[in-house]
Amino acid sequence: MTQYLDFEKPLAEIEGKAEELRALARANEEMDIESEAKALDLKAGQLLEGLYKNLTAWRKCQVARHPERPHCKDYIKALFTEFTPLAGDRSFADDLAVMGGLARFNDQPVMVIGHEKGSDTKSRIERNFGMARPEGYRKAIRLMQMADKFNLPVITLVDTPGAYPGKGAEERGQSEAIARSTEACLQIGVPLVSIIIGIPLGIISAYYHRRLPDTVILTTTLVGYSLPVFWWALLIIFTFSLHFGWFPSSGRIGLVYEVPHISGFILVDFLRSDIIYKYEALRNALMHMALPTLVLTTYPTTVLIRYTRGSMLNVLETNYIKTARAKGLSPFQVLLHHGLRNALLPVIRLIGLQFSSLITLAMITEVIFSWPGGRGRLWR
Repeated sequence: MTQYLDFEKPLAEIEGKAEELRALARANEEMDIESEAKALDLKAGQLLEGLYKNLTAWRKCQVARHPERPHCKDYIKALFTEFTPLAGDRSFADDLAVMGGLARFNDQPVMVIGHEKGSDTKSRIERNFGMARPEGYRKAIRLMQMADKFNLPVITLVDTPGAYPGKGAEERGQSEAIARSTEACLQIGVPLVSIIIGIPLGIISAYYHRRLPDTVILTTTLVGYSLPVFWWALLIIFTFSLHFGWFPSSGRIGLVYEVPHISGFILVDFLRSDIIYKYEALRNALMHMALPTLVLTTYPTTVLIRYTRGSMLNVLETNYIKTARAKGLSPFQVLLHHGLRNALLPVIRLIGLQFSSLITLAMITEVIFSWPGGRGRLWR
């Protein structure tokens, strides 16, 4: 039975009438109502095209979360050939919420791993609604290690509400299994492609504000907000330092420069010193600061951007903003004199709460980039 979304109810009524006419024709062969049924089918097709031609953000979210959307088995059947499933974690049991195995993609041997939620009540219960247990994560680790051993690319299809939070799963080491799985993703030396096919697509679509700058900012901040800081740091070191060679990968200053100790701040010390190479050393110190600064500021900046945007949108919907617009004030005046000062009140509180996050991020950044700082003082 076809499941219709809320905004598809007019379509459901038309298709229901067409099916009723065909049922009457099957019951009474003398009735000729095929032309009426075809006319309803044509009308339904036009309505369907109109509904999906201009979807709102929330409707896009509903479509992305459709109960009849394709799942892991459907993608494997449509995209891969010669799929051979591999089961079990070789330790406890086989988790049906995680399926994987060997397959061919465009005649290229690959390892496919994905969450399978099931398509009906029985299969959804068997698959635990796509919520993996520890044995599911350990099966994924085993398959990734096998792919790494035989130099096979790994393709993962992510469609899960999260790890299973049951008592038995926690007793068998759920958090440890998740951490080991993340570690395996970072350790394997073969290409790893991860495709999000579930709820996150709907969330991203719901945030679109129908303007290109808003879309670009939201997408960028979502990436910056979601990336683990240690993974982001390693990624930019590999890209900007090892691959392009634009910036140094670690340390505060090049080994050829000697820092005179005056104030304890390296940039100030170079500016106040009388050494002949102070401007070259200053430039070198700034080059060393570039990547750590980018890593340290990514998370708090993306949080502030998204929080400010949400606060501003709420303010712009208030009555006094509408009154200001009705009085003929320019959009810039409305934004600067009435919107910004009110929207920033909750943002200022958030800035204070970001201090503890900055301390944590600073310690991680110091470890990755070999910077002396608060971490060393705390350990001493």
